[in-house]
Amino acid sequence: MDAPFDPTLADIETRNLLFDTAPERSAELEIVLENIDFRLAADRPAFHLEATAIMGRGLVVFTPRTMRQIWLIGFMAWQCMHEQSGFIVGFLIQGRPYDLAAPDAGDAGAEAAGRIVRLGAALRTLREAQDERESDWPSDVPVPPIPPAELDEEDQAAYELACFALSFVMLHESWHALARIAGHDYAGREEELACDSYAAHLLLDRVGDYAKSKAYTPDQTESVSAKRAIGVFLGLVLMLESTEIGLREPTEDHPAWTERMRAILAIIEGTTADENGSFWVFATSMMLSRLRRDDIEVGIVPYDSARQLFYLVLDKFERG
Repeated sequence: MDAPFDPTLADIETRNLLFDTAPERSAELEIVLENIDFRLAADRPAFHLEATAIMGRGLVVFTPRTMRQIWLIGFMAWQCMHEQSGFIVGFLIQGRPYDLAAPDAGDAGAEAAGRIVRLGAALRTLREAQDERESDWPSDVPVPPIPPAELDEEDQAAYELACFALSFVMLHESWHALARIAGHDYAGREEELACDSYAAHLLLDRVGDYAKSKAYTPDQTESVSAKRAIGVFLGLVLMLESTEIGLREPTEDHPAWTERMRAILAIIEGTTADENGSFWVFATSMMLSRLRRDDIEVGIVPYDSARQLFYLVLDKFERG
C-alpha cells in the first residue's frame, strides 16, 4: 500500500469482505452497499474510519494506514492468545487460581509477550508517524494485502480474525452512514451502541443458516460461531488499541469502552454456550495481556471457568 490505489477499489474490497464474512446476510448487505460508497482517503497519522452522507448517499472513508493498523492489531491479538491461553487453561484444569507468580507457573508466554511489546511499539510508530514511510513494518508480520494462500497456519488464523474485526467496524460505520441518509442527527453514545449492536447482530445472528447451507456438523457450527464472536470482540479491541478516547470513562459522544464491551457481550452470550470455549479463552487472553501492558496487577484470581475469569479481568480493567 505504498501508493494509493484507485479509490473506487475500496467499494469492491469492502463488498468482498462483507459477503465473505456474512454470506447468509447477502440480501441485507446488498441494500447497504446500494446506498453507501466506501472510499480510500489520503494517508495521514492516527486511525481514520469515518461515515457521513452527501446528497442522499452514504460515504465511509478510511486510510491505507488504518487498514495496516487493523491487520497489525489482529496479529497482536493472536500473540496475546499465545501469551496467556496456556495459563488460563492449565490453571483451570488443575482447579487452581490464575497466578503467574506461582513457583511452577514458568514462562511459557514470555516469547509471545516480548513479541507483543515489539508489535505494540511498531503500532504506535505507524499510528503517529507523519509519513508512513517513517515507520518500520515488523519483519515477522506479513505485509497486507497478501493472498491468504501465501500465509502459514498461524498467520492465516490471525488474518481471518482480522477480517471479521474489519467487517464489524465497516458495518458499524455503515449504520452511521444509514442514519445520516435518513436525516437523523448524530445521537452520540446512544448511536455508538446502536452501531455496535447492528454490526454484531448482523455477523452473529444467522450463523446457523450459514452452517446449514454448508451441511456443517454441530462442532463445525460451534467453531464458526466462536470465530465470528472473536471477530466481533476484536472489532472493539481495535478501538481499545488504536485510541485512548473513552477507555474507562465516557466522553461527550462515546460510551466508555467497557460499557460498549458489556453490551456486545450480552449479544455474544446468546451465541456461545461453552464457558471454557475458544471465545472465552481468546477474549480473556487479550484482556490479561492488556492489563500486563498497562501495568495493572492481576494477582491471584480464583475462577471456575474461562468466562468467569474474563469478567473478573474486565472488572479490573474497568477500575484501572
